[in-house]
Amino acid sequence: MAVTIRKNDVKASNLLGLSVVLAILAQMLYPAVLPPGFSPTLNISMQVGTVVITTAQWFAIRTDYRWVKTLTVIFIAVGVLGYVFRLPILNESTPKTALFLVSSSLQAWVAFILFKDLIRRPVAGEAEVA
Repeated sequence: MAVTIRKNDVKASNLLGLSVVLAILAQMLYPAVLPPGFSPTLNISMQVGTVVITTAQWFAIRTDYRWVKTLTVIFIAVGVLGYVFRLPILNESTPKTALFLVSSSLQAWVAFILFKDLIRRPVAGEAEVA
């Protein structure tokens, strides 16, 4: 069974929090143009829901819930891949695009840290195991 390192959990949760702050900043500075039939109330509700869920993930990662770490890696991988496949379509170079790219890069870093931590094998002496 893998043993996670607390330092990696803290680093991953801090990067996840920074990623969310950058995404919120991008939305506040450069509001999205909503498609027809998409209400601003629904948009705000989705953003608040995302912040609440990410805050719960942040806390769960710090408190070493392995299943949350696994789900976080899966969700981030799907989200970052979805964003990467849209990159050729994004031909405009705006500050919002740059903020979202940095945010996605931080999320990819979080996924890498968590994945590396989830698959590692304990060595005798780590985490007081013999």
